[in-house]
Amino acid sequence: MAELVADLKGLGFVTSAPDPDDGRRQLLSLTSACLKTMKANRSAREDWLYRVIDERLTAREQQHLAKASRLLARLTDGDVQK
Repeated sequence: MAELVADLKGLGFVTSAPDPDDGRRQLLSLTSACLKTMKANRSAREDWLYRVIDERLTAREQQHLAKASRLLARLTDGDVQK
């Protein structure tokens, strides 16, 4: 874990500070550079998915996918009705 944290610090993605309650521990925080990178990566994935759906699925298939997405959201929210 220490090696991974050191790598993330080297990339400027995390900072650390001593834990005020336990001097043996370090509290880690994500930097604004890390948050910006995460947002850009998420946006790129969403753009890719939108393009693939638009290019490969018919309008009818896209409607079915939208309905299925709502059903899956209900499942993950625990709001499943029989």
